[in-house]
Amino acid sequence: MHDIIKTFDINELPKESQKLMGKFLRKLDSLYTPFKAKNIEKLKEFAADEHIVSYILNRLQSYDIAVPYEVRPIGGLWVVLALSNNDAAYDYLESAADYFINVKPIGISELYRLCGLFPANKRMHGIHKKITAYYDSIRGSLSSYVWAQSIGLPLPEVYEWFIRFMITTDGKAFVIGKIVTDNGKAHVIEPEEKEKRFSIDVEAFSPITMNDTYRIHFSNDTQTIKGIFRDKDIVSNTDLHRAYFIDHNKEYSFDTDLQHLKEFILEMEERYGIKFVRKFALSYATKGINKKIIQKWIDE
Repeated sequence: MHDIIKTFDINELPKESQKLMGKFLRKLDSLYTPFKAKNIEKLKEFAADEHIVSYILNRLQSYDIAVPYEVRPIGGLWVVLALSNNDAAYDYLESAADYFINVKPIGISELYRLCGLFPANKRMHGIHKKITAYYDSIRGSLSSYVWAQSIGLPLPEVYEWFIRFMITTDGKAFVIGKIVTDNGKAHVIEPEEKEKRFSIDVEAFSPITMNDTYRIHFSNDTQTIKGIFRDKDIVSNTDLHRAYFIDHNKEYSFDTDLQHLKEFILEMEERYGIKFVRKFALSYATKGINKKIIQKWIDE
């Protein structure tokens, strides 16, 4: 259970609201993705109790969201505020948006997603427009957008999209157990084969926590060689573009970014004496994003 939830004491509520608050806390503890329509529906009954809404608001107003990973559990509390039709609750959500925009963009993507689920609510729509304007103002500096523009890839206007693609040294996405199909035949992958089987798994997305916009995962199948690059340090909101590599228990740092992915592929091939199949072993993109443009860029 999240730290802020641990501070909740149902005995502080009027007796008639205590049972419902207990039910809410149990629900919240198991609600991993609050920003979905079906999950929002499950929280409506709690937003109808003004004592619960006031209690949640009081707790949130006195609580500092210190680090990014705390935002998701708190999202369930935000949902109840959004459902409450309470002006003070909307004031709090708007002040949270202002903090994320002007100070530290910890939970801005979650709040953006939440507000987008209430298009008919004037206050929530206003917060959504404010965050959209902020994203519009920084769009040209966000790494995934700079990369997409450089390869001629149109992206959705809405700031909720995701791309993933993977290349491997044998053209296959996953090895299930120790068996892989090779030209229609199955064979056991020996440890030395797994040691030499590498993958590069890339994720690019609209801004999330701290305006982070991509991940690059590089590893062999045995995980004796691995590294993860990301766009931002999610604590300090500084540019990162660096991976701490582990190569057989030895650690070293390596710099790259999404813009220089193809150069990184070539360097890893030379370093480890391998060759990546450029055709995607796995790929996914939000509807409307043309994956063929990315594949063509990788192939060039």
